[in-house]
Amino acid sequence: MRRVLIVECQQEVSSFNPVPSGYGDFQINRGAQLSKARRRTQTYVGGALAVLEARRDVEAVPVYGAFACSAGILAADGFARLARELLDGLATAAAGGVDLVYFALHGAMSAEGEQDPEGFILARARALLGPDVPFVTSLDLHGIATGQMLRHSPAMVTLKTYPHVDLDDTGARAARLALHLLDTGAAPVAARIRLPMLVRGDKLKTETGLYGRFLERAAAIEQETGILAATLMIGNPFTDVPELCCQGIVVADGDRGQASEAVHRLVDGFYDRRAELQARLVPLDAAIATARSARGKVIFTDAAHRVGLSRQGAGAADRCPGRGPRRRRRHRRKARLRARRQPRPALRQAGDRGRGRHAVGRQLRAGKLGDAGVRRAYCRAARRQRHAGGDQPAGPAVRPLAVPGPWLRPAAL
Repeated sequence: MRRVLIVECQQEVSSFNPVPSGYGDFQINRGAQLSKARRRTQTYVGGALAVLEARRDVEAVPVYGAFACSAGILAADGFARLARELLDGLATAAAGGVDLVYFALHGAMSAEGEQDPEGFILARARALLGPDVPFVTSLDLHGIATGQMLRHSPAMVTLKTYPHVDLDDTGARAARLALHLLDTGAAPVAARIRLPMLVRGDKLKTETGLYGRFLERAAAIEQETGILAATLMIGNPFTDVPELCCQGIVVADGDRGQASEAVHRLVDGFYDRRAELQARLVPLDAAIATARSARGKVIFTDAAHRVGLSRQGAGAADRCPGRGPRRRRRHRRKARLRARRQPRPALRQAGDRGRGRHAVGRQLRAGKLGDAGVRRAYCRAARRQRHAGGDQPAGPAVRPLAVPGPWLRPAAL
């Protein structure tokens, strides 16, 4: 029976968050705990287990799982402990035999002293298990696939949706690719083209936006004979690491020329339409002026400043696994204190037309309205103004990056 080892290590970081994350922020599952926690769930590992456990000639061996919510850069001691435990678990499991390893990663991780933690883990795992054991990895579309990662694991798949609703499907595709490698002895080789651009905004929604059309092109390329996987990754603009960019990646079965030709077709036109792939920003002063003149409730949103990523947000603990009630109560108290410091005149005006106990001003003065409630209240008034045909302030122009030619050639892995 062939043994497929399963490793999970996922965290997305913002390099601009002043508070580092640590080992204690991770939910750790060892051995059978990992399969128990992930089986029949909408996760990468859950999808992979559903495929692997359906094969009687394959034994799925959960090794180690580490998952943390979005946060600041991982502290050096935390990453050292996490990597040590992961690699020790891998060595122990491999002692019973190993035919392939599946790594469920994110790709936008960063640690103090190590800007490519996933690449580091793959390199150490390769040194531990040798050059003949196939690796398959899965990544988020916001991950940063590095040359080190692709050298040690060219067999790579990513999510296909944003917002992300296909985690289990991606894990299942990774498992099917793993079985294909075991059944056929395919030799995956990858080609990539890096594009010097960072993108944000509604056009990245894969169901309705421009980005989705390029991912449909990637899916069509995957149907071609000899192609194992294809994707166009957009990276996480808040993970400030050397290889951050958008990039197309195509994995072929032993034919690097085919992979190179296909990746050129995949990214063709993406850079040319970069201006469409930018968020429409509103200056803060203009947003406040709009809120003051609006009737009803208004919300301020800043995707780059959302809770749990580039600031220490109230409520992040409520969404992260492994957080206790004491910490949630502390976050709520901080939210109420922050709410009391909000500019009162604008908030009273936004809440004057509230109904009953939901009036923003009364809730704020009573200390019952946290950050999320204030933002929700502000949003409704902006929506009413937009539907009434009110003027919307124009956002600042986004200057595209200059195009250094070498970026548009297939990058060396």
